[in-house]
Amino acid sequence: MTRYDAIFVGSSPNALAGAARLGQKGKRVLVVEPRAAAGGPVATEEFAKGFLGDTGLASAPVDSEVEAGLGLTFERAPRETVTVVGEGRAETVRSPALPAAVGDAVALLRAISKVDAPNMPVPAAEGGRALSELGGRLLGLGERGMHEVLRLLFMPVRDLGVELGLSPAEQAALAAAAVRAMSEGPFAPGTVFNYLAREAAGDGLFAPWTKGGPGAVSAALAAKAREAGVEIRTGVRDVRVDVEAGVATGVLAGGERIEAGAVVSDLDVRATFTRLVAPYELSPEANRAIRGLRYRGTVARVHLALREMPRFEGVSDESLRGTLLFAADVAAIERAWDAAKRGRAPEKPCFEVTIPSLVDPGLAPAGHHVVSAWAPQIPTNGADRGSLADALIGALSQVAPGIGDLVLHRHVLLPEDLGERFGLSEGQLYGGEVNLAQFFFLRGVPGCTGFETPIENLHLCGSAAHPGDFSGRSGWALAEQLL
Repeated sequence: MTRYDAIFVGSSPNALAGAARLGQKGKRVLVVEPRAAAGGPVATEEFAKGFLGDTGLASAPVDSEVEAGLGLTFERAPRETVTVVGEGRAETVRSPALPAAVGDAVALLRAISKVDAPNMPVPAAEGGRALSELGGRLLGLGERGMHEVLRLLFMPVRDLGVELGLSPAEQAALAAAAVRAMSEGPFAPGTVFNYLAREAAGDGLFAPWTKGGPGAVSAALAAKAREAGVEIRTGVRDVRVDVEAGVATGVLAGGERIEAGAVVSDLDVRATFTRLVAPYELSPEANRAIRGLRYRGTVARVHLALREMPRFEGVSDESLRGTLLFAADVAAIERAWDAAKRGRAPEKPCFEVTIPSLVDPGLAPAGHHVVSAWAPQIPTNGADRGSLADALIGALSQVAPGIGDLVLHRHVLLPEDLGERFGLSEGQLYGGEVNLAQFFFLRGVPGCTGFETPIENLHLCGSAAHPGDFSGRSGWALAEQLL
């Protein structure tokens, strides 16, 4: 019988980074993935013949330590503008004037992302030192600076924009980043925290494009894992964790029993304890806590294949290489959320739109182009694919008259489609909302520390674990613990 030191179920950049790290240290590692290619929702896929799109996450920054540790390099194209389109105007935002406290808060969250989540409520020695260092960072800001950073974490992003006197376009750009992949509107407390978390992860206002798309990141990590001796099996469905007397001993995959010293789930917590592990393996209290985790995916992805580049009015060539935000102002984003929280598609959906083929021509046949749209505030089982694609084309027509005549193919993934395609609970792309109630030592399985679960030898490594992104950081840190 085959035995591995570790088996990873799922293959997002977090799992691949962790597997590669273990492989570098001579461990025997297996990765099993139900889809045809590794990467999970960090994917670039053909949505029409010859046209490639980012069908899950729109950007995929990799943690600097993971990049250095694996010797990775990526060709990235910066996005330096957000052009806000609405009510007959197009205004380009380059760098909103934000206070120093915003930079301090982003630096703090980046520092937290590098720290293993400590045991709570009483930290162990290592966890105590980590918390002490973070506390020292805060104290180093001075009384006023510390107060401002902590205040930001709980603010509605709408209030921040008003307080700073930002223009309507700057406020809208900030708000769109603050509610990205969140089931809230910009008037909700804690939305500034989500903006700060996105900036700390490298996919905030001006997230760069990686040549080849997010899928190129996953492919590069998979190649490094294989170089380190990791075995990656794709197309493996119906995987279950083999649990004996509360201990994970391996997996059952495709009728084969495979033993392992450690089993690592790259899935979100709910999927882990419904699809991989039967709920009866946990206590009633643990099951209740897991049911209380917040997912609520409200993002759709829309892609258009164009036979040629349309003529844009009032938008510069430079701005077309950035992001186009179709939301007149913060109130428009809030109105979209008002509909979504009631289970209805917004009458005027908001869209964050890019044309990645302008900086990465290999995504489309020569002379053709790809439009990629991120549509927030789209409720699960509450929207129509055709209507959403029509809404996107209608929005684009404000600045690109006649674009509808250039569309060769329309591709729409609603939240429920994303859930089915990538195995995501409620279609939540980040393995559970990244909010103050599900962050740092509160992320993962309630009542467990960091990457641990109630099942011995079963660990988490995906975006469901701290720090809650796809940078590879969680898998890398888990591998260090397993070593």
